[in-house]
Amino acid sequence: MRLRRHLVSGIIAIVVVSFLWAPLLMTALNALNRDELATRWGGATLRWFRQALANPDARGRRVFDVLTYMRIIMPEVVFAVALFLLFTKIGVPLGALAVIAGHTVWNSAYATLIVQSRVITLDPILEDAAADLGATPVRAFWRVTLPILLPAVAAAALLAFTFSFDDLVTSFYMSGTRIETLPVVLLSMIRFRLSPQINAIGIAVMATTVVSVSLLYFLLSRNAQRGRSGALPAPISFEVDAPVTRPGR
Repeated sequence: MRLRRHLVSGIIAIVVVSFLWAPLLMTALNALNRDELATRWGGATLRWFRQALANPDARGRRVFDVLTYMRIIMPEVVFAVALFLLFTKIGVPLGALAVIAGHTVWNSAYATLIVQSRVITLDPILEDAAADLGATPVRAFWRVTLPILLPAVAAAALLAFTFSFDDLVTSFYMSGTRIETLPVVLLSMIRFRLSPQINAIGIAVMATTVVSVSLLYFLLSRNAQRGRSGALPAPISFEVDAPVTRPGR
C-alpha cells in the first residue's frame, strides 16, 4: 500500500514538473528547428542563432527581449525558489525589501511588453520636429514622447500593481517572518478554517480593483477624446534663438 502511494505521488510530481518546463523545452527545440513557421520538425540548425548575433546594433535589443520573455515563460515557483536561494546565499535579509525586489523583477517584464508595444508605434518625425523647433532631447522627451507613452505607462503600472497585489508565490518565499502580504494572510486563514472575514476581504479587493480600472479607463478615454477633438493638454512651444542682425550689414 505504501509503495503504491509513493508511485502515485511520483507520477503526479513528474506530470507537474513536465507541465511547468514544457514551454521552455518547446522554446529550446524551436530555436534549433530549421522550419521557419515551427509547425513541424525540419531538422536541427544554428541558423537562427547566427542571424540573432549577426547585427551588432540589434544584439543588445535581442538580449533584452530574451531576458524579458524568459521572466514570463519561467514558472513563478521556479523563479521564487531561485531568488530565495540567491538572497540566502549572499546574505540579503528576507522582508519588505526582498518582496519589493522580487515583485519588481517579476512584474517588470509584463510592464516592459506593454510599453514596448507603444514605443514601436512612435513616429520619429515628432521628435525630429521638436528638435527643429529648438527643443533639447530631454525636453522633447518630456513634452512630446512621454505624453504619447502615458496611456501605455498607466496601463503597465496598473497591471504590475494588480499582479503584485495578488501575488502569493513570490511573497511567500520573500516575506520571511517579518511581514505578511494579504495573499499570505488569506492563505494562513484558509488553512485552519473558513471565516466570513475572507469573504469581506475578497469583496473589498474586488471593489478596489473595479474602481481603479474604471478610473483609469475614464481618464484614458477622456484623454483620447481630447486628442481626437484637436485640443492639446498644454501648448507645445520651444524657444528658438533668432539670429542677431547688426546695423550696416
